[in-house]
Amino acid sequence: MMKSFDPEQFSAIGDTLPDALLILQPNGVIEALNRAARKLFPRAQIGAHLENSVQEDSDAVGRLLKTWRRAATPTPGTLHARAEQPGMQNPPLRCEGCAVAQNGVLVLHCRPREQATKPFAILNEEIKKLQHANHELRHDREYLAQRVEERTRTIRESERRLHGILEALAEAVICFSHEGTVLSSNPAADTLFGYPTNAMIGVQMQTLLPGAWPEGSSSQPLPKRNMELNAQHRSGMTFPVEIKIRELILQDETVFTALISDISERKAHLLHLKYQAEHDVLTGLYNRRYFQSALDRLVDEGGTLNDAALLFIDLDNFKFVNDQYGHSAGDRVLKEISDLLQRHTRNSDLLARLGGDEFALLISDARAAEVDAIAERIRTSLETYTFTCSEGYADIGCSIGIADLHEPLAVNLVLGRAEFACRRAKNRGRNAIWRYTDTDEEAAKAGTQEMGWLNRIRRALRDDLFVLHIQPILGTDTNDLAASEVLIRLADQGDSLVMPNAFLPAAERFGLMPEIDRWVVRHALRRISHETGALSINLSGTTLEHGGIADYVAQQCQEHDVATERLVFEVTETAAIANLAGTAMELGKLQALGCRTALDDFGAGMSSFAYLRELPVDWVKIDGRFVRDLAQNSVDLAMVKAMHEIAHTLGKHTVAEFVENQDTLVILKKLGINFVQGYHLGRPMPLDRSTCLMT
Repeated sequence: MMKSFDPEQFSAIGDTLPDALLILQPNGVIEALNRAARKLFPRAQIGAHLENSVQEDSDAVGRLLKTWRRAATPTPGTLHARAEQPGMQNPPLRCEGCAVAQNGVLVLHCRPREQATKPFAILNEEIKKLQHANHELRHDREYLAQRVEERTRTIRESERRLHGILEALAEAVICFSHEGTVLSSNPAADTLFGYPTNAMIGVQMQTLLPGAWPEGSSSQPLPKRNMELNAQHRSGMTFPVEIKIRELILQDETVFTALISDISERKAHLLHLKYQAEHDVLTGLYNRRYFQSALDRLVDEGGTLNDAALLFIDLDNFKFVNDQYGHSAGDRVLKEISDLLQRHTRNSDLLARLGGDEFALLISDARAAEVDAIAERIRTSLETYTFTCSEGYADIGCSIGIADLHEPLAVNLVLGRAEFACRRAKNRGRNAIWRYTDTDEEAAKAGTQEMGWLNRIRRALRDDLFVLHIQPILGTDTNDLAASEVLIRLADQGDSLVMPNAFLPAAERFGLMPEIDRWVVRHALRRISHETGALSINLSGTTLEHGGIADYVAQQCQEHDVATERLVFEVTETAAIANLAGTAMELGKLQALGCRTALDDFGAGMSSFAYLRELPVDWVKIDGRFVRDLAQNSVDLAMVKAMHEIAHTLGKHTVAEFVENQDTLVILKKLGINFVQGYHLGRPMPLDRSTCLMT
């Protein structure tokens, strides 16, 4: 079949283009393709149908050809190049096709989906070079005249087709001289820069891309071939672009082509991502990561440290708002206080929300007296701030710690000093300010040790490094096992264990007891799911105050198929009295599930008897300090007897702890104590090895 397009002519021009271009007859037969297309479609051949080169079936290819025949502008579609080996799957290609009105052929521009558009050149001058070469190759005048006429027709056709290809492309393409004068531009470039058709010819590239050339002259050599800079619209408006420039030699003359992409949306998206990475979503303040980076920079500078200080601001009554009115109310408080703090912050200072209800303010270029004044204004403004909502109101207030930056310090140490000073302010009764001084160093070291426990506890929770032991509680009459008390240990180096009195105080201070109690419940129930016998598990006052432990116990019992009647939950008298109403409510919920409850260390407080009837407990565990020496101490004996009689009067069973010898056990039996526990009866042992104690 006679081709309407010279493939050799097209290859001479098209092979300089980095993107794949194919020229198709309307029915899909390939007339010409450049080098990039041969790489992208290994099976493509001139004269063969497009469907032989792709994985799509003939119906899918037919639908795309039909779409492209009707398209006056580039219309995208997806094709997969046919793999060279059976069973292989090539990645999808984005193919933009349209019909060229002058001769009805289809122009197909393809590239991998994940790659950015690559530049290509306008090569009209190459046509003259090819024409000149044809003249030299013809020896016979008549034959030469005939060939010249044929070649001229081919060249004109190629010009029209190449012009159609450029117009069909969605990317802006500009051809310019070595002096920076625009020689040609496609419609996309005209639209991008706001020029009418052909009006850009003769314009200096320095006008379009002011920052691309040194010393403000586009006649200077190009410093870069790929760059991002601001382009200038004909209206004077600037916008960011990505430009890729390629050099061509046509008839010993150097020209350049530029592929230009508007990257305004991409830049805006990057700015949005940068803002999100540096700011707190709720308040719009800088976040902890950005604040620490800024503090790092200030510490690295070193020269301005004498006039810099860090304020650590912690809200005093925020937890009450969250618990009483809900988290949406808490979010409102944080937003309103953020606005309030910004009103008391200088433009040169840096305010950030570190997380939760903690804020930090980095003050530079301010003497100590000015720092004190700023801190006092913040404290006063929060002292007078009252949060109001339909359910009620709450006064907030804050505690502020100040750390002066007199010397280069690690960022964590600077923050740690300010946070320590804030805790000192809270310990003074809250709504106060405390400046970190040298006298705080020893106290801070103790706090550092406590922070070490905090990290170990968190790691133990994450990696299951706690170890459970149990100690038997026996009936005094039958010597039968009534329950086994669960005791927690922390795995240390080697086979050694850390006792709870070493790490639980830190856990209480940092609010980790609810997590620890839930860890114990979860792992203890998992261990006894296939055993018999009862477990007695200790709960902290913090866990009962937070609430929800009864629901968690019910869920774990169902998950591990453990009857709630097998569980006893203990709370110390001191913890129960500290939050009497909340403790009574949670213990009542546990009893409603079928669990038994116990009051531990009974007798430790002066008002023990008064509170006993207020608490829904089944067992009363008498403080071991009264039990240990009762065989030799008549006062202890009288106290234990009185506690036992009061407990029985209220319908509760008694448990005596610290039973360490036979004489004590005999006396307790005579008193009628229901259950006993101590080293004389059984020492704690690992739960995993205690099957005999569970039967």
